[in-house]
Amino acid sequence: MLNILDIPHRSLVWLDATEQKYKFKISQGTLVLENENQEILTRLNKHKVFAIFVVGHISLTSVMLDYCQKNAIPIVILGRNFRPILTVSNSAEANYLLRLRQFECHQTETKALKIAQHLIFNKIKNQSLNLKNIRNKSEQQKEAFESCKKWSTEVYRSENLQQLMGIEGNAAKTYFKSFFLDQNWQGRQPRVRLDPLNTVLDMGYSYLFNYIECFVKLFGFDPYIGVLHQTWFKRKSLVCDLVEPFRVIIDHQVRKSFNLKQFSEQHFLCHKQQYQLNPKYIKQYSQVLFEQLVKHKQEIYLYIRNYYRAFMKEQFNPELFPVFEFQINELDEIVIEGEIC
Repeated sequence: MLNILDIPHRSLVWLDATEQKYKFKISQGTLVLENENQEILTRLNKHKVFAIFVVGHISLTSVMLDYCQKNAIPIVILGRNFRPILTVSNSAEANYLLRLRQFECHQTETKALKIAQHLIFNKIKNQSLNLKNIRNKSEQQKEAFESCKKWSTEVYRSENLQQLMGIEGNAAKTYFKSFFLDQNWQGRQPRVRLDPLNTVLDMGYSYLFNYIECFVKLFGFDPYIGVLHQTWFKRKSLVCDLVEPFRVIIDHQVRKSFNLKQFSEQHFLCHKQQYQLNPKYIKQYSQVLFEQLVKHKQEIYLYIRNYYRAFMKEQFNPELFPVFEFQINELDEIVIEGEIC
């Protein structure tokens, strides 16, 4: 499998095949990408490729698959909603040492709690940044920002996961109510779809989950063993854990899109007291959310890479684990607030 020192020197190949057909083939020992007219678009050196992500449909030959397996190049095929269709890689799954350390950490309550606290602290910190970057904040939003800062200081005082989740819940309740103040927020209700805003958040979080799962598999993690979320049958607890610091990406884009009228209640149908996105708008909504995730693909990749390094080096000190700090373009916030640039 890949050595830790190899990872920074290899590149991620990201291919959007939702609108056009592509084909990979092997020519003179290199990976060649062609379009549907058999025109060569690029050549990829096997020593420089860390992984290939394809969104949509693509033609792969058995020769290509054999070549990638021999050279430890994972191929991840995703649907339009970022749902993993196929992951071709057998090298990372053989990383028994990583999975052993995952299990040891999961079984050691103190280690697991420290990492869980770090994840929640990172999440609340990013929620605070989202609130801080709102222009012309109301008094409620100012108070919410201060409250989130206060809750973040309580994170490392929690003595068990129950207390930690209680702090996270209180911070989230304050954050959502103020961040989506202009959208007439009624409360976060996952998977219930009682209003368009919750429906779009569910949609975005689902894309984010599937996207992060792909990176988790690339490094050989067992996606079912986490530190924050409980281990249940078929529950990918590690993926649920690593999603937490990145939820603000979706929050920011959803609020921005509703303010810019890209998203609207008129795009939804109500059936049996549940809101569903009109099928003719699915592509539009998906594209907006996809572009935001792809924009942060480097940060997500580096975060999970450093999370991997911490486990491999058995550095369970939270200070040594990665931190994702959500950065907002100042121009974006001006546009969100509807001001003249």
